[in-house]
Amino acid sequence: MNRMVLLVALSAVLAIVLAACAGETAAPQVIEKEVVVEKEVVREVPVEKVVTQEIVKTIEVPVEKVVTQEVIREVMVPGQTVVVTKEVVKEVPVEVVVTKEVVKEVEVEKIVEVPKEVVREVIRIVEVEKPTVVEYNEAPGLAQLVAAGKLPPVAERLPLNPMVIPVFGEIGKYGGEIRRGYIGSNLSCHYGRPIRTGLVRPTTDGFSLVPAVAESVERNDDGSLWTIKLREGMRWSDGAPFTATDLLFQHKIVLDKRVTAGVPAWIRAGDENGEAVKVDDYTVEYKFNSSNYVFGEGLSFADGDCGRTARHRIPFVPAHYLEQFHLDSNPNAPKLASDSGFEGWEKMYQRMDYPIGNPDRPSTRPWVPTSGITGKRIEGIRNAYFYAVDPVGNQLPYIDKFVWDKVDKTVLQLKAMAGEIDFQARHIDFANFPTLKANEEQGGYRVVTWPNMTENEASVHMNQSYQGPEGEYFRMPEFRQALTLAIDKQEINNIFFHGIAEPRGTVPPKAHPFYPGDEVAYMWSGFEPERANQMLDEILPNKDAEGFRLMSNGDRLHIELLANVAFAPFPDIAEVIANDWDAVGISTEMDEQPVSGVATRTRANDI
Repeated sequence: MNRMVLLVALSAVLAIVLAACAGETAAPQVIEKEVVVEKEVVREVPVEKVVTQEIVKTIEVPVEKVVTQEVIREVMVPGQTVVVTKEVVKEVPVEVVVTKEVVKEVEVEKIVEVPKEVVREVIRIVEVEKPTVVEYNEAPGLAQLVAAGKLPPVAERLPLNPMVIPVFGEIGKYGGEIRRGYIGSNLSCHYGRPIRTGLVRPTTDGFSLVPAVAESVERNDDGSLWTIKLREGMRWSDGAPFTATDLLFQHKIVLDKRVTAGVPAWIRAGDENGEAVKVDDYTVEYKFNSSNYVFGEGLSFADGDCGRTARHRIPFVPAHYLEQFHLDSNPNAPKLASDSGFEGWEKMYQRMDYPIGNPDRPSTRPWVPTSGITGKRIEGIRNAYFYAVDPVGNQLPYIDKFVWDKVDKTVLQLKAMAGEIDFQARHIDFANFPTLKANEEQGGYRVVTWPNMTENEASVHMNQSYQGPEGEYFRMPEFRQALTLAIDKQEINNIFFHGIAEPRGTVPPKAHPFYPGDEVAYMWSGFEPERANQMLDEILPNKDAEGFRLMSNGDRLHIELLANVAFAPFPDIAEVIANDWDAVGISTEMDEQPVSGVATRTRANDI
C-alpha cells in the first residue's frame, strides 16, 4: 500500500469512575440509493370579500331659545328708582346637523393560512435485495489459477446470492498487503478481529444489523423463534459446501461439556438453552422457551476472534472437517488423538477447532492463515471462496495478504514511525501521539484520532463481590464516591491524553442515543480531596501511625489496583491513582498483570 494510515484509538473521554466490576449469476444483494423526491405545493388562496358598513353619525341639535332680560331704568321721583323689566327673545342661529347612515362596501383581502404540502429531497442509503445480473470479477492471481484448471470459476465459488459490501469512495483495486504488529502469541485477537465474519454484521453506521454469512435472519413477534436462512452455494475456504449441518453440528458441540466448558450466551434465553432445528439444507430455526429479542445482536458478536475459548461463541463450524476429531462421529477419535500426541480426543478436538491457531481448519474469513500464531510472523492469504463482492461484482477482498509481525511494544512504535505499519490502532500508544504526528511526512503515514462510542478510555472498577473484609467498604456507594473525588483526573488527562480528553463518568458519549445527560455524566467527576477526606472520616475515622485508615476489625484497609500491562497507559494511570488514594489515607499499590493474569484472577474473584 502506498499510503499508510495509523489509527490512534482515542475516545473523547477519560472516565475515572468507581463501579462494579464479503460467469454470470442473478440476484446479488446490492446497495442502492432510495431517493424520496419532495415537492413544494402552494395552493391558491381565493380573495375573501368582506362587506363592512361605514357609518357616519351626525348630531341633530334643536333650535335653542335664549331668554334674556332687558332692564330699563326710569327715574320718576327724585330719590326713587323704578325698574321696569321686559322680556326680549333673541333667536340664536342653530347648526342643524342631519344624521344619516352611509353603508359602504369595502373589498378586503383577508390572509388565510393554508397548510402547504412540502416535501424535501432525501437520499437514504439502504441495503436491499435487488434482482440484477452481473459479471463477477476476481483477483488476477485467482484468475490465473482458474485458467490453469486449479480453481473453479469465480461464479461457481460464490453463493447464488453473494453479500454485497458497500464501498465508500472509489471501487477498490486488487493487490498489496496490510502490515500490522502484535506483541504476544496470546493476543490472537490481533488476527481475528480485523477479519471476523458472522451470520450477521453491523451496518456501517453501527445502529442496525444486516445479514452476512446468513442470507436472512428473521424472528417471530415475541422473539422466541428465529429463522436463519443461509446463502445457497456458499463454500468454506477449502471449497466444501456451507450448509445447515454446520450450524446444527456446532449447536451440539457448545452443549457438550466434554469439549465446551460453558454454554455461550448467544444460545441462551434466561436460564434455558435454545433448540436448533433443521428446516432444509439452508435453513435452521432456533427456538427458545421465552423471548430472546437480543439473539440477533448476540450473533453479531459470535466469532472466534480472540483466544482458544472464543471458539465456543461461533454458531457455525466446518462440520465436514471437525467430525473426524469427535468421538460421537468418529469412534476412532481416541486412537487418532493418541497417534497425534494428544491426551485424549477432547484435547485434540479443542485444538483442531481453534480458528486462529489451526491453519488447516476451513474458514469463512476473507483471509485464511498459512500458519499458527506462535511464530514471529502470521500471514493470512486471500480466501478464494469468500462469499462477498463489491457493488460492481468484484469478489472481495481486494488486498492479497494480511501480515502480522510479533514485536515488543517499543519496536512496534518504531515500526509505526518508520512507515512499516499500514493500518493499526491496537497498542499504538497515545503517549507517542506528538512524536507520531511529527514523523508523518517522513514515515509516509497519517495519524488519525478516531473517537469511538465506548463509555470511556480508562476507568477503575471496584470488585463489589470481593469476599475479604475490604468488600464491606467496596460495596458502599459513599466509599466509592469519596475515592473518585480523590483522583486528580485532569492531571491524568494532561499527562497521558495531552489535555484533549475529558473527565466524566462511565456513560456513553454525547453523540450516543443513550447519553443520560450532563448531570449524570459529570456526577462525581471533579477533584475534591478535602470533601473526599470528610466523607472517608465518616466511614473510616481511625488511622494507624502512618496515617492510613483502619477497617472496623482494626486492620489497615489496603487496595491492590490491578492494571493490564498490555494496554498503555493503564499501568501508569493506575500509579497516579494509587498516589492520590494514599493522600487521603487509603493504602494502595499498583500491580501490573498480563492479560492472562487478569483473566485468571478475575475468574477466581481474587481482585
